[in-house]
Amino acid sequence: MFSSLNPRSITRRAAFTLVELLVVLFILLMLSTIALPTVKKLLADQKAARAARNAAIFIDAARNRAIAENRYVGVRLERLGTGSFGQAASIRMRQLVGIPPYTGDSADAVATLQGTPISSAVFQANDCPLLALSSRLLNNESGPGVPDTSDDHLAPIRIGDLLELPGGRSVPITAITDDSTGGTPPTQVTVTFDLNEPNTSGNDTFPGTVRDPRDAAGDPVKFRIHRRPVPSSSMTYSLPRGVAFDMNYSGIGIGGNQFSPDTDAGEIAGDVDIVFDPNGSVISVTTNVSVNSTTMGYPVGKIYLCLGDSSGVMGSGENLFQNSGRTVANIRSLESIWIVINPASGQVSVAPFATVYTAPTDSTNPRDTTWVTPLTEARSLANASATLDSEP
Repeated sequence: MFSSLNPRSITRRAAFTLVELLVVLFILLMLSTIALPTVKKLLADQKAARAARNAAIFIDAARNRAIAENRYVGVRLERLGTGSFGQAASIRMRQLVGIPPYTGDSADAVATLQGTPISSAVFQANDCPLLALSSRLLNNESGPGVPDTSDDHLAPIRIGDLLELPGGRSVPITAITDDSTGGTPPTQVTVTFDLNEPNTSGNDTFPGTVRDPRDAAGDPVKFRIHRRPVPSSSMTYSLPRGVAFDMNYSGIGIGGNQFSPDTDAGEIAGDVDIVFDPNGSVISVTTNVSVNSTTMGYPVGKIYLCLGDSSGVMGSGENLFQNSGRTVANIRSLESIWIVINPASGQVSVAPFATVYTAPTDSTNPRDTTWVTPLTEARSLANASATLDSEP
């Protein structure tokens, strides 16, 4: 009645031996060793591309705000520090918030145009006390004949701020002086400016969009002074770790690197401000990056910001063109990215680097004039409006 079970007939689950497990682990280890560099490079490329797009979005948001609020709004690229590496790198942008334009403290404040052609305007000090205060701060001396620039940043209206005349034309202020002598309070303040408009060919052309004031000296007109926007305490964007703006190769025009630190002159580079007007175009950008004499001006050409690996940022005295060993300068790396701003339209785009073949004569000085050729080569794709895909 009862059948006996044969133990050998019972099916048993096969198991892996220790040797088989070790072989599998060895194969997995070899595959990961081969694939890891490729995966790391892919992730790094995606991080740089994503950072570039986020930076472009941040800049574009400032432009849109300028249009929406009908005032001047900008972005500031903050230097990482005052050392040789810190002056060449920026890892944070801050939005510059516009403030209401200055039209004088008196309801009947006017600017009296002077010169043939017009090159300055005279303001009554009682009607425009902010201009009188600015003149005093900008022209004080630390000794006989020795200008004191330590408090220039405290002036409510500074060189580079924009004077708007009838017709909507805004021009940068180049000087602010007054008629005070021997410590007496001023009665008049003179603001100097240049109505000529520079173009990419290097020539100055009188703007045809504004009424011709060449024969209107002594004509009192209403005015507005657009002061530079102030830094926001909350609207900031920090680049991810390992990515930085390389200021050595950033600047205005196809071959310009005006944002690079002037190491040979021994100056400390200041932050770079890019300001949009209510039409969405770039109205001014930092043209002299020394912290002691930062000035603003209209950009003659596209604005190029180099975004690259933080390890590729070279400090003062280093080879800015090196491409050997484990250190590659960002201008020699095809993983670097250009952020391009068209000043006429304010449009922001992201574009790849092109291969650079020509070395500068002095590779340790970013202000050497022979950097024009390698920068032009690196920006050739960006200048042709070749942009990255919308998604990494």
